[in-house]
Amino acid sequence: MNKSIKRLMCLAMACFTAFPLVACGDDEPDDREQIHDPETQPLVLSTDALDGKFNPFYATSGTDVTIAAQTQIGMLSLDAQGQITCGENEPTVALDYKTTMYDTAEQGTGNVTTDASKALRTEYEFVIKNGIKFSDGDDLTIDDVLFNLYVYLDPLYMGSATIYSTKIQGLNAYRTQTLGASNDGNWSEMQQGFYIKADMRIKYLMGKYCGVEDTGYESQDQSVIDADFALAKTLFREEVESDWTANYGSLESYETEYSFTQDWEVYYLNAGLVNIEYEKTENGTYQAMKDANGKYITTLDKKDADDTDLGETYKSDMAAALEGLTPGSNEYIEAMRKEAIDTVYNFYVDEATNQLNKYVLMYWGTADNLREELASQAREEHFKEVIATSNGMPVKSISGITTYHTTSFSGGKMGSKLDDKGHDVLKIVIDNVDPKAIYNFSFTVAPMHYYGDGDSAVNGKYDDYYKKANGIDNFGVAFGEKDFFDKVLQAPEKMGVPMGAGAYMAWAKNDGDTKNADNFWNNNVVYYKRNDYFNTVGKQLSKAKIKYLRYQVISSDQLMNALAAGTVHFGTPNASTDNVAELGQYQDKLSYTHYETNGYGYVGVNAKSVPDINIRRIIMKTMNLDDPKSYYGSLSSKIYRSMSLTSWYYPTVNDSPTGAEVNSPYTGRVYTDEETGETYTFSGDLTYFGDMNPGDYENDVYMVMTIKDRLETLGYSVGSDGIRVNSEGEKLEYTFTIAGGSDDHPAYTMMQESATILNKCGFKITVRTDPQALIKLASGELQVWAAAWSSAIDPDMYQVYHRDSTASSVKNWGYDEIFKAGNEDKYSEEIEIINVLSDLIEEGRETLDQSKRFKTYCVALDLVAELAVELPIYQREDLFVYDKTLIDSKTLNQNPSTNSGLLDRIWEVNYL
Repeated sequence: MNKSIKRLMCLAMACFTAFPLVACGDDEPDDREQIHDPETQPLVLSTDALDGKFNPFYATSGTDVTIAAQTQIGMLSLDAQGQITCGENEPTVALDYKTTMYDTAEQGTGNVTTDASKALRTEYEFVIKNGIKFSDGDDLTIDDVLFNLYVYLDPLYMGSATIYSTKIQGLNAYRTQTLGASNDGNWSEMQQGFYIKADMRIKYLMGKYCGVEDTGYESQDQSVIDADFALAKTLFREEVESDWTANYGSLESYETEYSFTQDWEVYYLNAGLVNIEYEKTENGTYQAMKDANGKYITTLDKKDADDTDLGETYKSDMAAALEGLTPGSNEYIEAMRKEAIDTVYNFYVDEATNQLNKYVLMYWGTADNLREELASQAREEHFKEVIATSNGMPVKSISGITTYHTTSFSGGKMGSKLDDKGHDVLKIVIDNVDPKAIYNFSFTVAPMHYYGDGDSAVNGKYDDYYKKANGIDNFGVAFGEKDFFDKVLQAPEKMGVPMGAGAYMAWAKNDGDTKNADNFWNNNVVYYKRNDYFNTVGKQLSKAKIKYLRYQVISSDQLMNALAAGTVHFGTPNASTDNVAELGQYQDKLSYTHYETNGYGYVGVNAKSVPDINIRRIIMKTMNLDDPKSYYGSLSSKIYRSMSLTSWYYPTVNDSPTGAEVNSPYTGRVYTDEETGETYTFSGDLTYFGDMNPGDYENDVYMVMTIKDRLETLGYSVGSDGIRVNSEGEKLEYTFTIAGGSDDHPAYTMMQESATILNKCGFKITVRTDPQALIKLASGELQVWAAAWSSAIDPDMYQVYHRDSTASSVKNWGYDEIFKAGNEDKYSEEIEIINVLSDLIEEGRETLDQSKRFKTYCVALDLVAELAVELPIYQREDLFVYDKTLIDSKTLNQNPSTNSGLLDRIWEVNYL
């Protein structure tokens, strides 16, 4: 189940909600004159908070993916029924494709078979269209297709795409640079070795520069430790600067709950320099203190190494920095930004004593970023050594990826006729069969000349796509080189300004402005202009009817007001009871529709922050799943497994291998690997099973008593501050985070009730909203949070749960910490579960037999539940609202569905 948050080639609006409504239509005549000018009037769509990573290779948050998607087209697309499609009238790079299975593994041999169980290899062939142009007028060719593939398949690519998980013939040999290596080779072991080296370097760094004792750094190469310290400071500086960008402009979201009047106060709160005051009530609950106006009481009282209160200093320094400047002016904003960033950075980094606060390398995003950087360095060093020793790359290309030119193509899905001049064809050969492969091969095709070319040489390389400079045909990608991936592919402008062949192109705030990252995304607005070359993608595809498109960042609690006021023209508001009632007041202006979403809402728990699997299970068992259900109404359902109900692979009652019902205990059930004979015994303490199901109690007395007994058994005693702690000093003190700036969220009441129960048991739980939650989620910074997935058509679970996935989603669960060297005992149960789970995920990819896959995923989903990192809480429909006084409803998708959104063909959307 590739939960890629949002399908890149579908205009999917970020949303959490649904509610039963009757769609409103428009009865305007067809022959009237157009009222609104599509050449001057921008179409404004709403979006949740943005991270600013609009590079199609590295966009991770659903909102960033949506921003990039407007500029891109993919190899393939999906139709309304969720089936793969392409063709001359589809917005795809492929004109046609075919799939052929053979009964031998060796290319060029064997017989064609239609029996997937006998297939030892599968060949995919994709006909590339002629004449497609990117938005800058350059041609899209087979070179661009290969460039994108080789980026995704390089061992130093660390984005969220997981094409590398497909067993393309020769891929493991290429990624390991080992001649003859099979796809069952040692990539996982090699990867683990790189991270072990990274973890050791961080250990020595913390010993020398963070005051952590007994790390053995004295015996190490001090120049390496010094370089790592410099890198850590650079990464931390980048993080606090990025956090400022993410926080700035969100003051409005905090004003109802905090007495903040300046953006820097919000920034200091999220950076840990502002404390919310708490008091312990008589029943043992920790409660945030509020003033007479109902706002949180906060203090700015962080102390330096000499225990000096710095709060007043921070305030006076900011006042001095802003003195004499006009509020709201560019000079005022820049002075605030610089002072705030310097303050946060200097609190955690003491340049005078050359010390770094250890928590930066434990809990900030810098910790993961540094680990990835050092592991990447280890990868690069390894491949440099291999290439030097072998006098060049031992494996220069992937044997299972080839191209050819043809004027005829038989057996395709579309029955397309080829041009007389012929077409290039991409051929990909994989081992055996893989039901997910065709979806992986639907990747978007971004321009090599933009993403692969260093505008200026990096260390004397990468000019002219690095292809000619290196003297070999390496598809525009510098294999295994950090500089290429860090400084060319992820150059600031390429991260901030996407380019492709999509219906729209990145633009600037004003037509006369220079198009750059600052002007493309400016003051929470993203600016596009129609791509005048989009009609080259297909014979019956027209350029966008509306010339200018924008995305406006709007918090969920303000969206209904923005739609009513005309600030935005299309949005997906929370379908709460209040919003549904409010829609009735705007029936003359707003129209709406709803359809089932291919995804679900969930609560996540990071094993890095909550390392005890038993504590994670206890937290989940206090979540009352009836709360989200009541929030949504009749068009929502409770959900018990980590898979959308829209998938027929969802294990309903009596569909598990044992025949047991979904909500009944599985104590002692044994899973046996049919090939190896190895077994895994389920613990019987699954999140949703046993005698403590969520919402089953008339009151919480029994639950509190049971949890207290369990905590005593686990060795958690009550400390002097009233918070339980174990023998290793780990306190039961956690933050529950709601994505967004308001408490208008289906999980808010559920989390508040959970916090009340847990605090009675000796936890200290804080429930808070956070407009930057999705940004923090991408780097694994949250402890416990509520969010929503959007699922792909195929149920493959590799990206989100497999041990070898490099997608950011596995950071959410704490996989990086679980598999860190030295944590084998601490996370022994998790490691066992994940290993079996990963084997099942691979098993589910090795057959096209849906009944076999169904049984495999039933067990795999049980294991996800047992791991206790994700609690599915609701399945809902999505609500889509648009301004019917502006948008011509007949130009929207007339039959929207889970797989085909209301704005999927956005180039056809027009005004009245």
